[in-house]
Amino acid sequence: MPIEKDLYMIEVGGIRMKLRINIFILLLCLLLSGCSPGGTQVTKESEQETADLNSQQDLLKDRWDREFSRENIIISISPDQLSYYCMQPASAYHSDDFPRTIKGAEPVGMNLYRVDSQTGVRELIIADFPVVTLARWNPRGTMLAMMGGRQLIIYDAEKNSLIMQGELENEQVSYFGWSSDGTIYTELPDLPNGSIIFPIEEIVLPAYETYEEVYYKYKIDNDLSYGTWVDKLSNEELKQYGGLARPVTVIARNDGTIIKKMGYGRFRDACGNSILQVGENLFGLYYTPDVENAENIITLSEEYIYGACFAWEGKIAYLVQSDNREENNFVLCIADRNGEKIKEFDVTGSNLLLSPGKEIICAKGGQDEEIDLTTLSLMNSVNASQLGHVEQEIYRTIRGAMDTYCKWDMIGESDWQAVDKYFIDTHEPEQWAWFDIMHTFKETAYERSSNKYFISLALQELEIEGNRASTVLNCMVKGSSGCGSGQQWALELIEENGRWQVTGLSTFPDSQPRREIESLVSTILKKGTRDSIFQGQLNGREVSMGQIQFWQLSSPQLAADVEKANYCKVYLKVQENEKESIYKLIFRKDQNYWVVNTFTKENLSSLF
Repeated sequence: MPIEKDLYMIEVGGIRMKLRINIFILLLCLLLSGCSPGGTQVTKESEQETADLNSQQDLLKDRWDREFSRENIIISISPDQLSYYCMQPASAYHSDDFPRTIKGAEPVGMNLYRVDSQTGVRELIIADFPVVTLARWNPRGTMLAMMGGRQLIIYDAEKNSLIMQGELENEQVSYFGWSSDGTIYTELPDLPNGSIIFPIEEIVLPAYETYEEVYYKYKIDNDLSYGTWVDKLSNEELKQYGGLARPVTVIARNDGTIIKKMGYGRFRDACGNSILQVGENLFGLYYTPDVENAENIITLSEEYIYGACFAWEGKIAYLVQSDNREENNFVLCIADRNGEKIKEFDVTGSNLLLSPGKEIICAKGGQDEEIDLTTLSLMNSVNASQLGHVEQEIYRTIRGAMDTYCKWDMIGESDWQAVDKYFIDTHEPEQWAWFDIMHTFKETAYERSSNKYFISLALQELEIEGNRASTVLNCMVKGSSGCGSGQQWALELIEENGRWQVTGLSTFPDSQPRREIESLVSTILKKGTRDSIFQGQLNGREVSMGQIQFWQLSSPQLAADVEKANYCKVYLKVQENEKESIYKLIFRKDQNYWVVNTFTKENLSSLF
């Protein structure tokens, strides 16, 4: 069904003054966005008003663009132009702070201010808040909702304060929009239709407690908005898409009536008659040049999308993770109105921020790269890293090693060359990370579930002593199918021949529990005691101790804290038939004592 281009005339009931005011407001929004209205007609009576407005807005945009920088990021301007809202860094980056993000979106704390446009006087709204990547006013222009780092806050300009901070504390928001009546509709990372927020009543309702079908995301005019509607799939489609209903971007009236469906995806931005959508689980970016021809959808990317928006002269900017597994870098892509990629920038920030005139874009985080979109050139960046050479090399090894494992875990691809590059077996003490990963890849039956994935790594601790290092880190990985996992890892690293490699997974070589297990196994292997345990399997054979590794069971996974480990796997090297075979001896912790649980040479990489 086509969009009704004369909708403004029909809806206003022929009242001339009301028509002029609506067009005036529409032009104001379009001037601030840098996009043309795409077919909207301006009356002659409003031409002089529009010219005056253009002049005023150009002056204001020039001023705001001059003031926009990585140290003073303007995120919104009040509808009456009397104030604007900006972010400034809350504190300097310290390379020795923990937890420390080394892969993925890096948390950046910002102070948020309200600034008087005339006097420049600043008022602090909130301190040390994540970078605001989306800010929108309610229809009355009295409340500003802002999202940063999955958190949502609402500023009441009439009360000059934040509201509903307690009610919104646990909301994990990935997008939101206002409806015409001043209600906020949110989107969650794993749920296209999240909560409904009533700021006046200060109430939050989850989707399952309402009968709402359309979640409004972006106002088109006084009666129409883009929104998200969840399609009820057929049984065949449910099987095809993994049993999940699929979100559809729609054009809907204020009363919830859907007048046009735009195709599967979650709405992200609009410019004139063009829209951007991300795919399910936030993988994939899709561009519709003209909503009148909704079937013409251009795929811009299939990667996980960290941010996407329309920018200067309708260009498209979007951010994806770099394919350089050793660095925590991103790629800022610029596409033209035809959907053709025209420029790429390697950046270190994961937050896309546009200046008010949309001429400058900043990749906030890391080195805070700023790019001039009028010339498609890098303006400047800062070197925020205070890491030494050794730490940088260790980080590269950790990133490469974890990406090698996650690539197999998510898309079933075994990168044997990467295993050789990032993992190694060493002795004194015995640590066999290379052996573990190789056997994990070989022994585990794998059914491919995703085509793409992204990972996030955060160090909890790091100790470096000479050519050895120990670290505990959080690893979160998510695939394009929606599957994912989060796990803590304890890694031992060693530097040999100028290169750092991972040598141990949950081995804790200097810990007291390891010394206890080593002593226990030494006793068991003594002649006269081992036969009863191994039931004669090792009779007459030479046996020596290999790697000692700790596991934690609620679900079988490697232990990140040796004190919480309740299982231990010990590799035994056995000489049989003139060659070396590897067995595993599993201990279980019974209260404060380790007891033998199983002994086998099957499925060496797993606990059982």
